[in-house]
Amino acid sequence: MRYPAMWLFMITVALGASGCTQVAGEVVDPRGRPHSSAVFSIGHPDGLGAFARHKVDAHGRFKFTLMGSDESYLYVYDGSGDPIMTTRRVDRSEISQSMRIILPVAVKGNDTGIRYDSKMMER
Repeated sequence: MRYPAMWLFMITVALGASGCTQVAGEVVDPRGRPHSSAVFSIGHPDGLGAFARHKVDAHGRFKFTLMGSDESYLYVYDGSGDPIMTTRRVDRSEISQSMRIILPVAVKGNDTGIRYDSKMMER
């Protein structure tokens, strides 16, 4: 071998690249409309565990690379509200390049995400 350091580098890159997964698809609401405020989180999004986030585009589409070791820690939630109310873990079996995720829309109006009936508030 003429350049052993270069060969070692190429082997390291090849092994590292083989552990990556391309993740792509779309996020829709329960009615099938594009969910443009969805966010993918690697690590649970409501604490310090989230170390990467990927937003969808205006049509609910997404595409990013995921390390193989992170496949068990992929979550999706509605970024327009409290993540606790809409967070859903994406199972390893769902991960592909043609995913279709159905995600509820965050309820607007108060910090808890709970919708109050005006008649109930009068009591």
